[in-house]
Amino acid sequence: MLKRLLTLLCGMLVWSACGQNLTPNYKGFDFYFTAGCYWGSKVNANYYKGEPGMDYDEAQPDLNRVLGNQYYREDILNLIINTHHGIVADDFSYGGTENMHYKAGFMFEIGAKYHFGENFSMALLFTQARLNATGRVSLGVNSSASNTGGTQYLLYPIIGKETRNLFGISFTYMFRNDKKVYPFIEAGAHLNSVKIRSCQLWVEDVPFDLIDYYGGMPYVPGINRTEVNPMLGGVGGGGHLSIGLRIAFNTWAAIEPFGYVSVEKLQLTGYDQIRPNFAIGMRIVMGDRLFAGKMREK
Repeated sequence: MLKRLLTLLCGMLVWSACGQNLTPNYKGFDFYFTAGCYWGSKVNANYYKGEPGMDYDEAQPDLNRVLGNQYYREDILNLIINTHHGIVADDFSYGGTENMHYKAGFMFEIGAKYHFGENFSMALLFTQARLNATGRVSLGVNSSASNTGGTQYLLYPIIGKETRNLFGISFTYMFRNDKKVYPFIEAGAHLNSVKIRSCQLWVEDVPFDLIDYYGGMPYVPGINRTEVNPMLGGVGGGGHLSIGLRIAFNTWAAIEPFGYVSVEKLQLTGYDQIRPNFAIGMRIVMGDRLFAGKMREK
């Protein structure tokens, strides 16, 4: 009885493979997950430098919240003197902010792509990049060391943290061939949403917030302040272009390494110029063959 069942099952499998129309049916869905690295534009990163002179009642990053507050200045000066022996000063000066840029950030993406045929497809996607912007603030203090003398300039980092979300649509042209490696090119448009998570000046490993979390109330020792959550950032738009390779393992699984450039209009007050951003990544692709039961590729 068992032998008969096995023979029947084998016969059904052979009939399914040989008796069906095996002409590739390229129409259907792909679902994919992407991980990669994202580089933001250096021009947009300047938002986090918070140059003194901005309106103090704005919630945006502003160095004046720290450098213009006498109590913060006393704390910073004490940190410098206690850390750097040989430095004596009653105050310090601001020497400028330099080299603001985004570090490479982690990017992930999920998407669903519909193939209209052998070459053309359309995808809906969600992308998130978590970015850190960093630069250096120069503070000048007097030094009593014999080999330095006069004003000594010390460099301290500014670190801004940002989450960038992109909701988009893209169109793909895939160059099919008789192998399992298919080049492709994609272009599309998207909305972006930027959320500023924090921006701090770090002096001798002590952070000082450049964002107004207290509704304009300045720092005074011993005075409680009501903390608020300013909604910094906002919605913008952009477009993107990418090229890559689809490396197919079988009729329903593939990987797609790719390179990506996007042009963004971001909601970063004063630094919202349209600039390019770059990314590289790897997609893990799963087709709908498990559900459709039809051959999608050769």
